[in-house]
Order: sequence, then structure tokens, then C-alpha cells
Amino acid sequence: MRKLGLKSHREWQAYCRSGKKPNDIPNAPWAAYADAGWIGSDDWFGIAGRRVGDWREFEEARAFVRKLKLSSLKEWTAYYSSGKRPNDIPSSPNIIYADKGWAGWGDWLGADLRRRVGNWRAFDEARAFARQLKLNSQKEWVAYCRSGKKPNDIPSAPEKVYVKAGWVGLDDWLDAAWARFMSTGLGGLLEKFQHDQLCR
Repeated sequence: MRKLGLKSHREWQAYCRSGKKPNDIPNAPWAAYADAGWIGSDDWFGIAGRRVGDWREFEEARAFVRKLKLSSLKEWTAYYSSGKRPNDIPSSPNIIYADKGWAGWGDWLGADLRRRVGNWRAFDEARAFARQLKLNSQKEWVAYCRSGKKPNDIPSAPEKVYVKAGWVGLDDWLDAAWARFMSTGLGGLLEKFQHDQLCR
């Protein structure tokens, strides 16, 4: 990929649409290689100017990004694809800072409330809120987080925020296993049985 001389996400998208990309090269390498060596777009494109991993400290990088006043992941993607991003600010901060302070995109961007990390609802209260949304999967949770409807004190990455405060898994967070059961015929029978018992 580095031989192509691409320098931005926009140029990469144009290349993917051109029909010239081999079929065994993914359109979304950040997703395909997330756990297999992905560092960021600069590394993928082979953009010179710094060594891989020579990033600003997390707090300093986050402070810089918050001053941009971006309000969504879509705006962040547009910004880092614009060519204006400094070389020492990663395009994939969720990966670079995963174990160095990362607490979700809302915290990174300072979206809505410019608040300090940790100003979240208690785990039980936050989980109760998430469960009443009746979401059934990670895809639905991510879509909800990007919708702009999520309260600022509910983290988009609860698995990181509550890792030592009660986190069990996404099914538990959403009560998704129960929701999936209730969407089946067996769930409907159980509801009918409970109703019949109450009406006796």
C-alpha cells in the first residue's frame, strides 16, 4: 500500500472505488487488522515525518483535539482525513491510547460536556439506563452512541470505564440475552403464562 503514495483517508477511499485494489486487500484495514498490527493511517500509508509510535502523551493529545470542538466521530474522521492533523496526533487514538487513558470517543473529543474522565454514572445506574433502551447487539449500541441521544454521563466504552466496577460483558450491559429470548416464540409464551397467573 505504501508504494501507492496515498496520503489521506479520502485518497484511500477513492482508490478503493477505482477498481484497482486487489480483492485480498480490505477496504477498512483499521477494522480488519485491529488486532493484527494496525497502528494508524500514517503507518498504513507510509507517511514520513516521524517514527511509528512517536505520539504526544495522551492528555496532551486529547487537550489538542478538544480545542477543535468536534462533536462526532464523523467530524473526527473528516478532520484527520483533511491533512490538517499534526503528525504526532494519531488517527486511531482508541488503539494507540487503549491502555494509556482512553475512555471513549466522547471523552477524546470533549463532545457536549468538556468533562474530566471518570465523571460517569455509577455502574448499576448506567447499566439500568442501557438496559431500558432494549438494544440487542454491539452494532445497535454503537449506532445509539453515534446518534447524539446518549447522555454525557453514560460512557460509549463502558467495558473500559467499568472494567473494575462491575463490568461482565455487553450482553449483561444491554440485558441482550434476555431481550433476544423475549423476541422468540418462547418469550411470548412466558409473557402469556405470567399474565395468566396474575389474572387468576
